[in-house]
Amino acid sequence: GTLDGGLSPDDVVGELYHVVNIQTGTVQVDFMGIHVEIPNSNHVDCALARINDDFNNSNREIRWIGYPKPTQMGVAAANYPFLVGEWVHKMGRTTGYTVGRVKSITWDGWINGPAGRFWMEDQIQIDGLGSRPFSNQGDSGSLVTRYSDNVPVGLLFADNGYTYANPIYLVMANLGIAML
Repeated sequence: GTLDGGLSPDDVVGELYHVVNIQTGTVQVDFMGIHVEIPNSNHVDCALARINDDFNNSNREIRWIGYPKPTQMGVAAANYPFLVGEWVHKMGRTTGYTVGRVKSITWDGWINGPAGRFWMEDQIQIDGLGSRPFSNQGDSGSLVTRYSDNVPVGLLFADNGYTYANPIYLVMANLGIAML
């Protein structure tokens, strides 16, 4: 990336292929004289790139983690309810290798992003170890895997003291990925 000194076209590894649009704002509802604003909901903040041929032949191993275990969307969805309390890890651009623990799989809340403020639902909330955060700005897009067996569980997208990851089965469903 440009923050790391990357230049176009020499350092381009792929091109944007598919984006899941983020819904911002609210919907106004009037019910029996009560005016309520309900946020437009989002379940993923992700995109897919088509990788250039030269880069496509490189090693897919994640440093300090190894190879993610191949995962089908249905299997990922079936494992999702059992994630609370699980140890997870990731390798990120900013914080490098970190280990954390899943605190919640039902986090809902506002996220401030470059495109504005948006509401996310049913997200994975991860707590870092001790005083070390699990992630920071620049780690977005990191694959979060279960520590015990490297099964992909989420795609990191935000942090504000806790780390937030989209459930991997929702990422796969929204991007049309049958096997990860």
